[in-house]
Amino acid sequence: MIEAILKWLMRDQWEYGTAIVSTRARRHRRTGEVQCVLWKAGEQGHTVDFWHEIDPSWWNTFVKD
Repeated sequence: MIEAILKWLMRDQWEYGTAIVSTRARRHRRTGEVQCVLWKAGEQGHTVDFWHEIDPSWWNTFVKD
């Protein structure tokens, strides 16, 4: 039961778009935190995209797709 609730809470937690001059980004729906892709999958030895939180002063530059 708890696992089902946690799965539901984690579902669709991000909305995707761009921030800071067309940089691929995502925004957390509940907290408003914005992250950008620092390294894409395959770069710097990463197997998946590496997301990095941007400074909160830039969060207002987020534009949803």
